[in-house]
Amino acid sequence: KIWHRFQDIRDEFFKARRAYDEQIREEGQENIQKKLDLCVQAEALKESTDWRATAQELIDLQAKWKQVGYTPYKKGNELWERFRAAQNYFFERRNAVRDQERNEQKANLEAKLQIIKELEEFALEVTPKEAIDALKALQARWSAIGFVPFKRKEAVQQKYRELLDQLYGKLRIDRRELRMQEFRDNLERIGTQEGGDGASLLGKERSRLKQQIKVLEADRQKMETNMSFFTSSNSNSPILKQLQEKLSALQQEIDLVREKVKQIDLRAKEEKAKKSSDTDSTEQ
Repeated sequence: KIWHRFQDIRDEFFKARRAYDEQIREEGQENIQKKLDLCVQAEALKESTDWRATAQELIDLQAKWKQVGYTPYKKGNELWERFRAAQNYFFERRNAVRDQERNEQKANLEAKLQIIKELEEFALEVTPKEAIDALKALQARWSAIGFVPFKRKEAVQQKYRELLDQLYGKLRIDRRELRMQEFRDNLERIGTQEGGDGASLLGKERSRLKQQIKVLEADRQKMETNMSFFTSSNSNSPILKQLQEKLSALQQEIDLVREKVKQIDLRAKEEKAKKSSDTDSTEQ
């Protein structure tokens, strides 16, 4: 009787074990297919040049991989090597591009520092026209240079503007025109940017400028309100004169920003016409 009871317990155990092993095998096969799908997805992404978005997609695939359960050891290792190879291929390509970009940015920084040095040593002994032509040539060289390391960007740009302001000031050149020329040069650089981001960046810049106009116009309204409290009897007040000068400068700034918006719209119109012309040429 005890023996039969033992046999029953043993049979129950091995029956449960066989069922468990079968379940594990089935799950293992399902997990093989899941990991195979992840390998295919990773391999479809490995040639991408959309570095940021693709990197995030691959990281998401890594998280999904970790969530997949047991797979048979040999097949699991094969799939892992395949999955990892696709991941490594993409990230090695991205790192190579980033290294190249860093080297290019360092070279660009050196080129801009060289222009700054030339501006610092710029001689005004020539005629105004010759000086202006020389400065415009330096500006053209500056605009043609690509990106510099982000941490140095603002300091280098500020030094460049200060030197130009000083030199153009000595030549009595309209500073407003100088700023507009810089802005047009910047639009040209954005418009020729690779990756199709030019139109998006121009749109963002236009929105920023429109918001800036609203702020400036609100300041102008506030200033005009303050000036309305002055009567004709105190029209010679130093405070009133100071407000009038500030109002004039503020209006000039508003006009400048509006002109920048016009330049963006003109650029967008030209790009649209160019694309339309290219499309017509292709269809022909």
